[in-house]
Amino acid sequence: MKLFFFYFLLLTLISNTVSAIEKDITLHLCENCSYNEAKYYANQESPHMRCESSNPKHEMTLGNEACYADSKKVIIADTQSDNHFVF
Repeated sequence: MKLFFFYFLLLTLISNTVSAIEKDITLHLCENCSYNEAKYYANQESPHMRCESSNPKHEMTLGNEACYADSKKVIIADTQSDNHFVF
């Protein structure tokens, strides 16, 4: 555990923003980020919408389109204040 913390601290000192992605969770580390900055970083990771026809035999129109996006959780962790934001 101490070794993990050491590597985590070292990585934080090397870079202002570090990104780690695992499945549908994205983690960003930043120094002294405000809520607005955290929201900006989270918006950069927003999932993409996909639309298709609800009936594959018909052409997609406004009346028969089905749109969806994969769920995604973004965590912005402030390394200076031990604060975090989850979007």
